[in-house]
Parts: sequence; structure tokens; C-alpha cells
Amino acid sequence: MSTTDIPEHAVAAARERVERFVLRARRIEAHSLAEDLDKLIALGQAKMNFEVFVNNETEEVVATKGSQELPPEEQLESLAARVRPLLLNDDLLYYAVLKSMKTLTHQVENPRLRAALQTLRDNWKRHIEPTREAAYIVQVEASESAPARYVDDSALASAWLYGDVVHASVKSLQEAEGIDVRERYRAAAPLIARVALAAIGLLNVVRGCQEGGLLGLSEKAFIEEVVVGDQPFEFDAQISHAPPGTRMPDPGEELGPDWTPLGPDFLNPS
Repeated sequence: MSTTDIPEHAVAAARERVERFVLRARRIEAHSLAEDLDKLIALGQAKMNFEVFVNNETEEVVATKGSQELPPEEQLESLAARVRPLLLNDDLLYYAVLKSMKTLTHQVENPRLRAALQTLRDNWKRHIEPTREAAYIVQVEASESAPARYVDDSALASAWLYGDVVHASVKSLQEAEGIDVRERYRAAAPLIARVALAAIGLLNVVRGCQEGGLLGLSEKAFIEEVVVGDQPFEFDAQISHAPPGTRMPDPGEELGPDWTPLGPDFLNPS
């Protein structure tokens, strides 16, 4: 791909930004909640089930009960931590990466790629941005100090993320005052799922472009370990000991004569 009409420093910056995103998105993709994408999609859609109870004699509705399947809060909280950099208002990483992709592929005549990038941008704006249209609202009953009011799911989700989880934001919690943490979490769970799905979707577009030779990114971004995993921490070690107060050698300096390799005498003192 030729980028001769774009300054080299701009191309380098675009590649670096996309590479950093790849590392972040792969970490999101590796989360346990992303193992089953169908479930993650369902979570992002905020699907709810309702049961309607009817009096058989009068045919009147006597009760309606709703339910929603959500993951444990602790599990979603860890996913929230992984998607958090994508939600920083002063970073706008997702839009920045989309812009960088446009920079790196600006000479590529591929309508499907252009449509995919535009769809990702539109979906983020429609389903994730705080200014998006509310999915639902909750009514807060009037109190002695405040009238009844509505709070939408966006404000509730922000209260959980910024008030309950990461910043203990008083402002976020005040906006959801009168609504308990369960309701705040119920609003946040679909949002976090949608952010994760958006990251994975863009990651797959980046992968396809990289495999097609369009981006020129470092392969390290695609193969470097991004999560710890379950393997035990085992490593080779050399242990030496010295009397208290012995000078620690400078980096690269050999141990002095006061340092003794660990041996049976130390492990089994007489």
C-alpha cells in the first residue's frame, strides 16, 4: 500500500495507535464472557423476559413479572476494567482507531471495508455513546426533598461504572440517587457487553486488513501475550545471601565475597 501523500510521521502514528488497540482488544476478546459470543450479544441486547398473570375468571391482568439473565457482578466488573480505556472521554480511542484505519487504507478501493468501518462507527454512536437514545427509563418516586423523576439506562450504567466500580464518583451516584446498585448494575451490564462486542468487531476488521497486507502493522501486536492465563509461575532462580547491611551490588556487577550461594548449610543450620 502506498501512503506517499500522507506524512510518514502520520502513518507511523496511525500504525502505533492501531497496534495499541489490537493489544487491548485481544485482551477483551480473551475474557471469559467473550468465549460465547451469542451470549455476549444477547447480554448486549438487554433481553428481558416477562410473565403476565391473568385472572381466569375475570380475564384481568393481575400481575406482570420481568426477569433478565445477567452474569455475576464480579465477572462483569473485570470485563469493565478491560474495556475502560475505550470509554475515556478524553481519549476517544475507538474513534481514533477508526480514523487511523482510514488513514492506513485511504488508497484502497474496497467498498465493503468502507461500509464495515462506517457501520462500526454508527453502531458505537447509536448504542454506546452517552448521548444515545435511551433503551429504557426508570421512575424514581417523589420524596420529601425531590419530585418524582425519570432516570434512563445510560445514567444508571454510568453510576455503576463510575460510582460503584472505578471512581466512586459522587456526581454519577447523585444522578441515580434513589435507585439501588442492582438496578444500576442491570443497566451497566448490556453497555459493557456492547463495548466488548464493538472492540472485537473492529479487531476482526483490523485482522482482515493486516492479513491482506493493507496495514503494515507489527506482527508482535497479534501474537504477544496479553493475559496471564492459568499456568503456574515457575522459573529458574539463583539465590545468594549475605549478612544484614551488606551493600547491594550495582546492576550488572558481580556479587562480592560477602555473598554466599544458597546451600544445605543455610537450609539446615546446625
